[in-house]
Amino acid sequence: MRALARRLSQLVAPPGPRHALHEPDLALLLTVLALAAFGLVMVFSASVGSDISYAIRHAIWLTLGAGAAVVTTALDYRVWRRLAVPALLAAVALLLVVLVPGIGDTRLGAQRWIDLGPLSFQPAEVAKLALVLYLASWLASKGDGIRRFGHGVVPFVVLLGALVGLTILQPDLGTSMILVFVGFAMFFAAGAAISHFALLGASGMAAALVLALGASYRRERLLVFLSSDQELFDPNGLFRTLGWQIAQARLAFGGGGWFGVGLGAGRQKFQWLPHAHNDAIFAVIGEELGVVGCAVVLLLFLLFAWRGLSIARRAPDRFGALLAVGITSWIVGQALVNVGGITSTLPFTGIP
Repeated sequence: MRALARRLSQLVAPPGPRHALHEPDLALLLTVLALAAFGLVMVFSASVGSDISYAIRHAIWLTLGAGAAVVTTALDYRVWRRLAVPALLAAVALLLVVLVPGIGDTRLGAQRWIDLGPLSFQPAEVAKLALVLYLASWLASKGDGIRRFGHGVVPFVVLLGALVGLTILQPDLGTSMILVFVGFAMFFAAGAAISHFALLGASGMAAALVLALGASYRRERLLVFLSSDQELFDPNGLFRTLGWQIAQARLAFGGGGWFGVGLGAGRQKFQWLPHAHNDAIFAVIGEELGVVGCAVVLLLFLLFAWRGLSIARRAPDRFGALLAVGITSWIVGQALVNVGGITSTLPFTGIP
C-alpha cells in the first residue's frame, strides 16, 4: 500500500523540490493509536446499553481511516493545496443542498444529513476539512498582508461568516463553534495583528451571545448550564428534556469516583444517559473509569496538541505549518467542546 501511495504522490506532487519522507513523529503516532484504541473500547462499552451496531460501524470506519492514514502519510502534503479551492466550493454547495427540503434529512429537529443509500453524512464535517485546507493555502499566500485590515480581516470574516452562517441555519451551533475556533486559531498562528484579533474575538463573543439568546432551545441550554442539581433533577421542572442528559451525566460522574465502577459495569448508559456512545461518551468514561480515566483521556489530547503544534513549528513552509495548526485545533477543539459540555464546564452542545 505504501508503494502505491508513493506512486500516487509522484503523479500528483506539485512542482518544486520534494521534501524527503521521514519517519512519523513517534509520540504523535502512539498518541493517535492510544486514542483510537481507547475510543473503540469505550464506544463498545457504551453501545451495550443501546445498540451494539454503533460499535461495529465505529470499528469499520476506524479500519478505513487507518488505511487512508497509510496512504496520506506517503503523499507530499503540498498536494492538498491544489484541492483547497475545490474543497471549499464543494463544502459550500453541500451546505446549501442539505437545506433543500426533500434532500436534507431532518433528525432530532435539525436538517444536517444527506443520505446516499446506506450511507449518510453531514456536510458540516466536509466544511471543517475544507476550511482548514483553504485557510492554510490562503493565509500562506497572503504572508504579512493579513496584518492589513482590508486584505486580511475582511476576507477572513466573509469566508468564515459564510460557512458558519450556513451551518447555523441547519441549525448546528456546536459545529459552528468548532469552525470559529479553528478559523481563529489559524488566523492567529498566521500572524494576525493583535488589535485585529482582539476585535474579532470581541465581535465573535457578542455574536455568540445574540445567537444564544435568539432561540428558545439555545436559551434553555444557557439556563441548564447555570442551573443547580436540584433544578435539573426536578421531574416537573423546566429542564426535563435537555436537562435530563446533563443530570444523568452528573450522576455518572458522581458514581464513578476516583477509579470508576469498572469497565463495562456502568449503569447510566442503560436507557438513562441519552446518546451515551457519542455526545455523552465522556460521562461513560467518568462512571466506569473514574477521575483517573478521564484524566488519562485529557492528557492524551494535551499530548496530541503539543506534538501537533511542534510539527507546525518545524514545518518546512508556511502552508505546512498552518495545515498542522488547523488539523490540531480542529481535533483538540472538538474534544474540549464535547468534554466541556457534558461536564457542565461549558454550555452543552451536541458535539460527538
